[in-house]
Amino acid sequence: MQTNEKNCLLSPACELAGVFGKCNKICPFYIYMHGQSGKGGMVGNANIPADYSRMTIKNNPIRETQPEVYQQIDKYFEIAQQRLSDPEGERVRSLYLYSYSPGTGKTSTACAIGNSFLVAHFINSMRNGAEIKDDFCYFLDFNLLQSKFAEFNNPNVPREIKEPASKEFYHSLKAAKEAKILILDDIGIRAPSDAFQSIAHDLINHRVVTRMTTLFTSNIEMDDLDEVYDKRLKDRIKDQCIQIDFYGDSQRGIRKDF
Repeated sequence: MQTNEKNCLLSPACELAGVFGKCNKICPFYIYMHGQSGKGGMVGNANIPADYSRMTIKNNPIRETQPEVYQQIDKYFEIAQQRLSDPEGERVRSLYLYSYSPGTGKTSTACAIGNSFLVAHFINSMRNGAEIKDDFCYFLDFNLLQSKFAEFNNPNVPREIKEPASKEFYHSLKAAKEAKILILDDIGIRAPSDAFQSIAHDLINHRVVTRMTTLFTSNIEMDDLDEVYDKRLKDRIKDQCIQIDFYGDSQRGIRKDF
């Protein structure tokens, strides 16, 4: 029987990682983090895509192709961890991961940061006897959200398609508003309608006002967001947000097994 450390985000911090008879799929900490199926738990609730569900800042292969980016990420996360452990302290600033070219590692990096935040939250909560929040982190595909919005607002779409689209849209929007850490993937991928832009502004404004952290990914520079959105939304995104630039060619298909 194999041990389970390769499948668990908690293994780098766990004294029992790799210990036969202890490190397995019935470990209560593994189940809390990943669920009995390995597809649930905190990571499942976070909606992290399966390809990135075991990635952290330390093991993401993009470290090798984007070393300068990861120097910045490491410094950011060191400070963020300290602030995260102090609810009354300074806010954890948002990040805007940008590259002109697709496939440079923005999404995998955002998910790796999100997973690392999940682990830090779990460990801090266990040490301090605090509540572990199942909705601490959430991944939102902004393009998919926009598509679902268009789907249930299209008068030519049948009701049996509209209703599930509407339900999925509002579930995702609620989760995105409530998560302490939101991964907002592919903002600016296409021009929104006025109605959707209003929803986007409400979401981002809510997160700024409530001091929540958002990890944006985009192929549009933060300063150029007014080419897609209005200036109000651009200014809200820029508030307490750091842009990190990715360079180079697409890295899609070049990854390790986790």
